[in-house]
Amino acid sequence: MIGFFSTGYVWFSNKPEILFAWAEKLNYHEKENLALFFYEKATQAVSPKTDPDLAMRIYYRTGYAKLKKHDITGARIYMEKAFEFCARKGISSWEYLIFIVQDLTSLYFRSGRQNDVTGIVDKAIQLLPKGPPQNIHMTSLYQDLAENYRKAGNFTRAIDAYETMVDYAVKTKTYNSREIIEGNLAIAELYLDQGNTTLSLKYLKKAETNLLAYFKRPEDDCDYFRYYHYIGDCYQDLKLFVEAKESYKKADGINCKDKNLV
Repeated sequence: MIGFFSTGYVWFSNKPEILFAWAEKLNYHEKENLALFFYEKATQAVSPKTDPDLAMRIYYRTGYAKLKKHDITGARIYMEKAFEFCARKGISSWEYLIFIVQDLTSLYFRSGRQNDVTGIVDKAIQLLPKGPPQNIHMTSLYQDLAENYRKAGNFTRAIDAYETMVDYAVKTKTYNSREIIEGNLAIAELYLDQGNTTLSLKYLKKAETNLLAYFKRPEDDCDYFRYYHYIGDCYQDLKLFVEAKESYKKADGINCKDKNLV
């Protein structure tokens, strides 16, 4: 329950943390219009120079609130500001950087600004602290970028982004090996869609090698089943029926409780 007197008290506040907290509470209770009012009020109160971390979070959430109202331009402007604050000292909420880049990337594609996307992702990679948790986020950013290019029909850039994702994951020994496997499978599928059977086969073989190199198959591994079944489908499309049969055989031999996954 949102109290009238509580709202009145916050209304006259000029403390960004209070305004932001109240906007979040209103948003949680689905009072979207009122929440947006307090988000915008918080952007006016916060100082990016003295507290860039809070500014980044407030501007991102304001942009997200705008996005929920289908205000694409307003959402982009606030998220671009939030991304700008990420480059300043004092940032600790790195998970917000991931959200900002993912949403901003999507907004750029929706606005027909594909050429601006790669620069945003590359800069985010430079800003993120190095280490195992961040490596996962970095590969995910390239995966999102690749999938956006793929949806936009820009297959050359999609392949480049998938390649970068896989190379980065291998180089940094990212423990989420699924991204390595799925990256190579995605590239194989893209080449297959373009009729390039030679390169499609090359990346299918890479994916099979990845399965052997990265997976320590537990007793019941449905991911392992799913990958081998998908590889079989690709071989089938390539009219390599012997290889397809072998992949399906490997899939069927895996103890997956839910074989309706494919």
